[in-house]
Amino acid sequence: MISTVDLCKDYGSVKALDNISFSVGRGRIMSIMGPSGSGKTTLINLIAGLDQSTSGRISIGGTDITDFDNDEKARFRLEHLGIIFQQFHLVDYLTALDNVMLAQYFHSMPDREDAMQSLKMVGLGDRADHLPGELSGGEKQRVAIARAITNDPELILADEPTGNLDEDNERMVMDIFKELKVEGKTIILVTHNHSLGEQCDEVIRLKHGRVDNHRIRELEMVK
Repeated sequence: MISTVDLCKDYGSVKALDNISFSVGRGRIMSIMGPSGSGKTTLINLIAGLDQSTSGRISIGGTDITDFDNDEKARFRLEHLGIIFQQFHLVDYLTALDNVMLAQYFHSMPDREDAMQSLKMVGLGDRADHLPGELSGGEKQRVAIARAITNDPELILADEPTGNLDEDNERMVMDIFKELKVEGKTIILVTHNHSLGEQCDEVIRLKHGRVDNHRIRELEMVK
């Protein structure tokens, strides 16, 4: 589903990523772990097409996006990727349902029924008309997940998706990711949480911009 080959990112004399190569198949969950400054966010931003690599290649779903210009990357992102942020980034004056439909608007045309289905999948069908200020932190993150999946992306990128959540909501978010995996979605998540990372099929540990350890394990599929 996704592969990188000798991926490098330099900021002047600072090498943020140094020859990162890995591949992840369809229907897998991979965690990117490592201390602050190890290159985790830089790597996920390159995969998302939000930044440009210094060298190396990135391929998603068989499409090499390395040399895409900004407009091509934006279109590819809309059509193939879902992005989940730690800080939710919900629009305060829109309801949960409208926040999900906003992603549909930029993708193609809003579809209220599809947006509601996405909210129901994350257990928030009864909170569709609530504003973000009326939702708990866990509910806001689940709205953000619904927004990320409403356009049926092949690849979901999650940057510290449980960083602001308690243990119960963290477990709920991971259960949603496992359900998406069963549906064939590929999920890459950045996390400092070792217990969360260890539940993934694959774990990449970064240190000083290099792969410190790449371990593959099997994750029991949740029906």
